[in-house]
Amino acid sequence: MPQASDELRARWGGDGGIGPEKAEDFLKSRNVRISDRFIIYLPRNADEDERTAAAFLCDEWDFGCELVD
Repeated sequence: MPQASDELRARWGGDGGIGPEKAEDFLKSRNVRISDRFIIYLPRNADEDERTAAAFLCDEWDFGCELVD
């Protein structure tokens, strides 16, 4: 069930303000791996933009997130 904040939707929502593509494309451009099973492998040293993009996908689209070194 979608639960992202309005702030996260405004920053990272793609198509219609809710689509995942904007956040996904950004993370992939930063070489953050997203598996075929919708798990984000976020580096522990991720910056604020990477963390908020991942938070949007987890909150709004039920992606999983794993911190990696």
